[in-house]
Amino acid sequence: MSAAALKGALGPVVETDIVLVSDGAASSPPCAAALGVRREAFNLAAGERVRDAFHIQTVNSRHGQLKGFLRDFRGVATKYLDSYLRGFHLIGLAEPAFLRGFLGATMNSQSIRFAN
Repeated sequence: MSAAALKGALGPVVETDIVLVSDGAASSPPCAAALGVRREAFNLAAGERVRDAFHIQTVNSRHGQLKGFLRDFRGVATKYLDSYLRGFHLIGLAEPAFLRGFLGATMNSQSIRFAN
């Protein structure tokens, strides 16, 4: 991914007080500079995953969760990507107790019976 594409994706959603945590991708330094944010790069090939309060495992985990969520759909139309991402945030990251409450709130709660 180019620095321009990365900046285009991140620019609208990041504040200048964030830290861009990344691997050694060549597009990250110019993107961070263009956004005016600090960057922490990890050398994954050398096994570096954590430095002080920064760690890349959360990013890798979330990426894996998103890929798993999207796999069930067998392909995602780009024009609906925002809807898929909202669904992932609502369903893919939700705790089971939240899902029960969500279903009860959106459907006739008398028609739903949960077994614990």
